[in-house]
Amino acid sequence: MASGQTPSATYRVVRPGYFQAMRIPLREGRDFASSDEAGSPGVIIVNEALAKRYWPGESALGRRISLSGPTDTPTWLTIAG
Repeated sequence: MASGQTPSATYRVVRPGYFQAMRIPLREGRDFASSDEAGSPGVIIVNEALAKRYWPGESALGRRISLSGPTDTPTWLTIAG
């Protein structure tokens, strides 16, 4: 990525049990839980490519990332899986 560029990614909103239903194994961490609801601290599950790109040789668990558009206030989320 060139200097001064902001990283971007596509995301999907899913419910607890999505990864199990789609037979997508989690490499590390946990799935979403029913306690991950509006008003609770935000969590996110990232793919292996993102984790390796930004934290090579390290665990991404517990790291925080923000989601926002060009004019949005950032929403900070903690990586749970």
